[in-house]
Amino acid sequence: MIRRWTLLILLLAGGLWTAPVLADEAVVPDLVGTWNGTSDGYHAGYGYFHPGEYQYVLSISGQEGRIFHGTLIVSGLDPTKEYPLSGVIAHDMKTLEIAEYGTGIDTGYLLSPDEMELILLVNDEDNFSVLCKLKKET
Repeated sequence: MIRRWTLLILLLAGGLWTAPVLADEAVVPDLVGTWNGTSDGYHAGYGYFHPGEYQYVLSISGQEGRIFHGTLIVSGLDPTKEYPLSGVIAHDMKTLEIAEYGTGIDTGYLLSPDEMELILLVNDEDNFSVLCKLKKET
């Protein structure tokens, strides 16, 4: 009969033992840089819009750990608008919670190290919902 410690040694030697990875131990993605893309969306006053109608540049200018800040620039509007922002990378290291100053809360999802989806929801006098697909410049 195999003793418990022998079984444990066999499991460890066989590579079956895995320790859980905590958020503090996970690799924090590097968001600093310029992310470009287009969007699909709906504006209460204008209706649906499609890729190519508006261009988005998300410029992340600083990051310390899971906290970051930057600017979202939207062109295709008259005039082009810039929205300062700051955000947090959630514990899953893929979800971004972003505060656009004076506009609202956005949610981002890292699809890969250089791709993200950004969901913008604005509920005020300028009601709209936007799904941006952004790629990081290399």
